[in-house]
Amino acid sequence: MKLRADLVLEEMAETFRQRNIKYKDNWEQVGHMFVTLFPEGITLKTYDDFVKFHFLGWVMGKFSRWVNSGLDGSDDSLHDAGVYIAMIQAFSHMVEKDEHKNEDQRLVPRKAESTAREQAVADPNLGDYDGG
Repeated sequence: MKLRADLVLEEMAETFRQRNIKYKDNWEQVGHMFVTLFPEGITLKTYDDFVKFHFLGWVMGKFSRWVNSGLDGSDDSLHDAGVYIAMIQAFSHMVEKDEHKNEDQRLVPRKAESTAREQAVADPNLGDYDGG
């Protein structure tokens, strides 16, 4: 059977409705949580900054889902948050030991403002630069 985009969208809408029953509008709550944590805003400049903030977003989302589930201990959000926290610790250790720069060239920190061309020249293995 051919996969149809309209049916995929209907499935996505149903998933949203089902999750929203349990987790409510946690995506809005996460925004409020970040404003509370960073009342002066936040500046992300380095690769490491963006990775850490990405992990923080995951964890905050999982905690808000857990709260919205009624602090249900069987909710898988706690398990997921624990996994993300372990990833944060592992990443922080790699940053501290400067190991993340040598294991895989894709993990070399780059300036956020660099262009695709600059990144491709710096690392031709990225393969995303189309030459334009």
